[in-house]
Amino acid sequence: MRRVHVCLLPTEILLVVFTIIREEPGTRDSLKRDTNSIAALARTCRTFKEPALDVLWENISGIKPLISFLPEGVISRTAERKLVS
Repeated sequence: MRRVHVCLLPTEILLVVFTIIREEPGTRDSLKRDTNSIAALARTCRTFKEPALDVLWENISGIKPLISFLPEGVISRTAERKLVS
């Protein structure tokens, strides 16, 4: 039986690698991000989860992703599309 050796990378190295992966190839536009790959990495293993989630949530576009985590009924919209509790 062959033994598999696990190599654990320090969190800081994973953060750098995931940040590089997040950047869309061929562009310097900081608004274009490869978040799908980072989300897949977060689901790959426990070691990758926290660093990948840190990179995903480092910069979010707007408040909508945060509002989606609120319980139903906590927030709603008025006729003028304003958010109210």
